[in-house]
Amino acid sequence: MQDFEKLLLNSDHKILSKNELIEMPPLAMAFVGDAVYELYVRSSICIDEKRRDVNYLHRSAVAYVKAQAQAAAVKALFDELSEEEKSVVRRGRNTHPHTVPKNASISDYRYATGF
Repeated sequence: MQDFEKLLLNSDHKILSKNELIEMPPLAMAFVGDAVYELYVRSSICIDEKRRDVNYLHRSAVAYVKAQAQAAAVKALFDELSEEEKSVVRRGRNTHPHTVPKNASISDYRYATGF
């Protein structure tokens, strides 16, 4: 319990510089990015679908956050990205993950990691 309290009560969280973010391992960056993206999607769905049951909300969110959907999104957006953003996508895409979800192709998973 002390570790949990320490995490929640720690007000000394460091804000990373741009260089520190760029140097972050791609899989760690994808881990954080997945959480941010899923929170954005869930919030958007809840705003639009206020009176729906939780199962519906979950299925709706999964449709956006699954690897296949993230791969499609990054492919659709790629030409609109700056060169720096494209570099981050390529770095994530070229990372070799240790596991791949059973419902995702390796290609989709790699693009989703870049997203």
